[in-house]
Amino acid sequence: MLLVMEDSCSGMLRFNDEKSVADFFESRVYVAQRKLKRIHLMPFVRGLHTDWFYKRMESASDGVIDVRVMEQEGKAKNFLRIHSLRGRPHDSAWHEIEIKSNGEVILVG
Repeated sequence: MLLVMEDSCSGMLRFNDEKSVADFFESRVYVAQRKLKRIHLMPFVRGLHTDWFYKRMESASDGVIDVRVMEQEGKAKNFLRIHSLRGRPHDSAWHEIEIKSNGEVILVG
């Protein structure tokens, strides 16, 4: 089963300190999802939190996927890359993606 959180989890840090949030995800969320054998995507916005927080979340995760909007040929385009994937070879290059109106994501080209 794949579970995708639509909104950024960065909002949790508005009212909670980074250590408490990191402890919660490591001790509760990640443990529960692994027991249920789920793939759980947890989005965090880059640039809002400390390097310590991002590194801790990355070390507790099995993989990190970066999504970015970049301008190409005067148009905003969406890109994705596998930043890290524990124990597996992966392509870390940026790949253009298209996000359809129903939320489906497809690789372009």
